[in-house]
Amino acid sequence: MASRIAEIPDLLTKGEEPAGSKVEADAIIEYVRKLREAKRSVLDDCRSLLRTAMMATDCSEVNETLCKRSAECIGIVTAALNDRVRERSQKFTASVAALEARFQEVPESEQALVDLEKELDDFYEKGQDVYEDEYSEIRRWLDVLFDCDFAVPTDTLEAIHEASNRLDAISDLVPDRIEEVEFTRDDIEQALGERRDKVVAELETFKAVIQGFADYGDVHAADENYERLENLKARMARYTSLQEEINSLEGLLKMDVTEFGVLEECQAELDVYDKLWSLVKDYGLKEHLWYKRGMFQLDAEAVESETMTMWRSAYKLQATFEQDGREAPMKAASFVKKGLDEVKQHLPLLQALCNPGLRGRHWAEISSVVGFTIARDKTTTLQKMLDMDMGNYVKDLADVSDRASQEYQIERSLESQQAELQPVTCDFKPWKETGTFILSGAT
Repeated sequence: MASRIAEIPDLLTKGEEPAGSKVEADAIIEYVRKLREAKRSVLDDCRSLLRTAMMATDCSEVNETLCKRSAECIGIVTAALNDRVRERSQKFTASVAALEARFQEVPESEQALVDLEKELDDFYEKGQDVYEDEYSEIRRWLDVLFDCDFAVPTDTLEAIHEASNRLDAISDLVPDRIEEVEFTRDDIEQALGERRDKVVAELETFKAVIQGFADYGDVHAADENYERLENLKARMARYTSLQEEINSLEGLLKMDVTEFGVLEECQAELDVYDKLWSLVKDYGLKEHLWYKRGMFQLDAEAVESETMTMWRSAYKLQATFEQDGREAPMKAASFVKKGLDEVKQHLPLLQALCNPGLRGRHWAEISSVVGFTIARDKTTTLQKMLDMDMGNYVKDLADVSDRASQEYQIERSLESQQAELQPVTCDFKPWKETGTFILSGAT
């Protein structure tokens, strides 16, 4: 009897595997078979009464306990396996049901369509095999219960049957849904195409609005035109965003990407008018600053740089509009260019009088040249200087200013040298323990 019990495999401590690790079906079948053989051996081979020379031992209770424990072990293993099969079937059914519900969703956006198509294709190509393998595994464990002569409860059988029905249902559903989703794709692609065509039509109208700026040339309405352009630029940004969005969706759906050539034409038209009226507005502000504000607060070099930059822009814009036959904006560009030409003529006077190197002695020379004393305060403007015919003395004023610049450079050079020749205090410090000293700068 002891040898029979020793033959029963231990399912809980098999090798070095931790408790609860996977147990093979053959091991369970073998475990149950050995228990039953042990039980039969007890019933067939173990006597109820053992007689010896001096006494008799009643073994019936021991035999009964062994048989009972064997039956209990079989019951524990098969009941646990039954629970496992039922729960696994229920989880399988829930998983397939969730997947089925997902596949039956109607995509309302391009991204939702692409995601659903991918999930359907993945299931059709390989996902279905995974679920079929899982269901086959459930059925295999059911066969193990049958091999163990276990009376499988109705709820377990119903759970397995429901899993089978769900698998059959989704296997039939997927091909149909793939076909239905293709029709949904047609609808979504058509809607996207209609949206694209609507944007293109709006862009044609938008382009006509921009081209209407060919009739605007009144420089006194620069602020109004500038505001109109700011509104158009905001609309342009919105159309650019729509283009990027539509192109992105077209790429997502693997459609031909629309080029939106009219959008590029709108941008080119808008850019040239934006440059013009930004220039006109900036020129108006700068002209007031240069002519009407205190000239001694101006930086002559900055004025020259700004003037030349704006002049080049005005020159290019005038040439562009003249070439295209757009007379009104050409006149606006010509107006700015003409005004800047005048500023360029006054730059020598501005450079001569706004020289930071001018000292009192130089201003005395300037006063002797022009015949009066120039007030170096905020009330003196370039326009006042021009009204007083100061332009007639530019050459003489430039000579004084040039000498002042040279002297100013010498002063700056001397100041730099004096700064370098500041007194330096040095100390003698002992060098380690050598008995010698080194010279060290203290300041």
